[in-house]
Amino acid sequence: MTPGAAPTRTADGRLRDGLLVTALGLLVFYLLFLLLRELRAMLQPLFIAAFLCYLIVPLQRRLAQIGLRPLPAYCVIVAAIFGLLYGAWILARPTIDDLSRELPAHLARLETFGTSLTERLRRLVELPYLDAHSTPETQPATEPTTREAQPATAPAPPGAPPTRLFSTPRVTELVRTALTNVVGFFASSLIVLFFTIFLLAEQVTLPRRIGAAFTSATADRIMSVVTTINTAVAHYLAVKTFISLLVAAISYGVLLLFGVKYAFFWAALTFAVNYVPYVGAIFAVALPVAMSVVQFDDAWRPATVLVLLFLAQQATGSYLEPRIAGRRLGVSPLMILLSLAFWGLVWGPVGMLLAVPLLVSLKIVLENIERTRPIARLIASN
Repeated sequence: MTPGAAPTRTADGRLRDGLLVTALGLLVFYLLFLLLRELRAMLQPLFIAAFLCYLIVPLQRRLAQIGLRPLPAYCVIVAAIFGLLYGAWILARPTIDDLSRELPAHLARLETFGTSLTERLRRLVELPYLDAHSTPETQPATEPTTREAQPATAPAPPGAPPTRLFSTPRVTELVRTALTNVVGFFASSLIVLFFTIFLLAEQVTLPRRIGAAFTSATADRIMSVVTTINTAVAHYLAVKTFISLLVAAISYGVLLLFGVKYAFFWAALTFAVNYVPYVGAIFAVALPVAMSVVQFDDAWRPATVLVLLFLAQQATGSYLEPRIAGRRLGVSPLMILLSLAFWGLVWGPVGMLLAVPLLVSLKIVLENIERTRPIARLIASN
């Protein structure tokens, strides 16, 4: 055995162990992905119910301060929340039916507008270039100097498809799929109601059962982690709910002022998608603006709607929300985007709605386990 054999074998062993851990990690991640996809019908209502519980418990504490007992308070809050959801569904259902029926016509007109806009932009780019390169000084003597002799844009070959901004059938299918997901979300509200009731009942007895199952030190540590998660997620959801209501009200006023069709539906959609960071604001602005482009023949009204909705999103999301929240979530924006992509791939729009609370909960759990603390630091923003 040579003197350098042992260190080489140790380095190879560490490399092998690292590769094995990486492979096992990827395998567990893939199995978790498949499990979440297969159990989505059961897990989605459960996570939505937990989402609602974070909104209900602070309200119950407020009602307790005015002397209302827990059980009546929970009943009032749950009835109010699901009454609002049911009322929103009753108001939104005719709009969803109308949009589904009129969608091909709207998309065809929007595609025509997009194609026309693309052609105009292309001409604006090409004409200055042609003006700079078609002067008599830069052309040979044998070539004509008039622009008519050489067209600005070469004609398209026979049978070539026209320039299109997007494919109408594909967009129609995507929008109909999204509307179907919305319908399924509201249709599963009864299951969510049952999960919500049981979760509210469980949170009363959970501390006592954890204390009976573990030692005092372990139980205190578990309850500390649970309390930290509850505080962070409840604070985030309370602020996000207020901001969503505010921006939805502003959007409704703007759309109503300009006479955009389905103003209440777009405002309700703005409230829902505003829970999704970054991506939600884009949809909250783009969809009503697209409706105004389809509805109006002039350009100033869609442009004004675009500017006002964009300013509303910026004022509430970039200025007001950080000041009300007091502090950031402490999560890297890149990790938020990756979480949105992962949960969106797993559960669609519902997964994107739950992505940030789940990421915050995961970060807090990892921070309280010594071996996973470096992963929590990678997730953190500072």
